[in-house]
Amino acid sequence: MSGPLNLTTGVAYIGPNGVIPVTGVAFADLPAAPVTGMVAVVTNSNTVTWGATIAGGGANIVLAFYNGTNWTVAGK
Repeated sequence: MSGPLNLTTGVAYIGPNGVIPVTGVAFADLPAAPVTGMVAVVTNSNTVTWGATIAGGGANIVLAFYNGTNWTVAGK
């Protein structure tokens, strides 16, 4: 199997050296009812500050973590 992680089906391809390619999404395209602990790559974050709450409209690509209340920056 090849290709990035599919957030809808949960199907993932683990590439060489354990790397999991993940396709980024716009903030507005994140799940409408996220579950605590979800992780996604956001392609239009308004911030890169670790732990800050993410909103769309920016030009930053970040790793996002859903903490049960907000999507926050987990990495940049």
